[in-house]
Amino acid sequence: MANYNYFNHFLTPEGIGWSQNMTNHGYTYSTYRGENIAAGNATASATFTQWKNSPDHNTNMLNANFKAIGIGRAYNSASTYDWYWTTNFGGYVDGAAAQCGGTTPSPSPSPTPAPTGSRLTISASGRTSNSNSSGYAWDNSTSTSWYTTVTTPPSSAYIYFDLGAVKSIGTIKWMFGQSGWADAMKIQVSNDRAAWTTIASRGNASANTWQTLTYRVSARYVRFYFTNPNGDARLGYVSEVQFYS
Repeated sequence: MANYNYFNHFLTPEGIGWSQNMTNHGYTYSTYRGENIAAGNATASATFTQWKNSPDHNTNMLNANFKAIGIGRAYNSASTYDWYWTTNFGGYVDGAAAQCGGTTPSPSPSPTPAPTGSRLTISASGRTSNSNSSGYAWDNSTSTSWYTTVTTPPSSAYIYFDLGAVKSIGTIKWMFGQSGWADAMKIQVSNDRAAWTTIASRGNASANTWQTLTYRVSARYVRFYFTNPNGDARLGYVSEVQFYS
């Protein structure tokens, strides 16, 4: 909901209902089910009060048939309500509580890494079609991310950065705003944006955590090229990149 700026029990872009979504993520039991959603409040206590004051939502929370719960919170400053919450209820307990991957619940990234050389200036950027602004990946804000926006699972996508001229690169750093949307990613370089050389292959990493590649190369352009072996609905979620000499 945060990423696609809507508020509904029906999922976009998957095109499925909330109960099917539970099934798709492993809760396959034929048992009691329910869902509450809320938006607008950053804290759990305020959201709980929001549900408690709504008769239908409060009925779900007090339903004695529900024995298990899953809680999700997501933030997107570009969305209408900023904060979005979901609780899913089930009648069967299948294991101990566990934290899942997904959207980082609050915009509190790891500290900016100490430079390993002179920081290089990004002069421009570009991206594949059906994706949002590539500028989100170098706007010095970890609350924004570049990712695909196509309504069907993309087979591939890329974002590239222009250093303005051929530069000596020693370190490449990047951060994901969300985890789980980079199953297969190649880091590539080019001097003319026509022929690309792959210098590393990487994948998913924890959200809001800097990833580092130390590799000595001379290039003008650096590209993050994603493929989609698992048929995910989206690719990318690159929130920030930095390059050092």
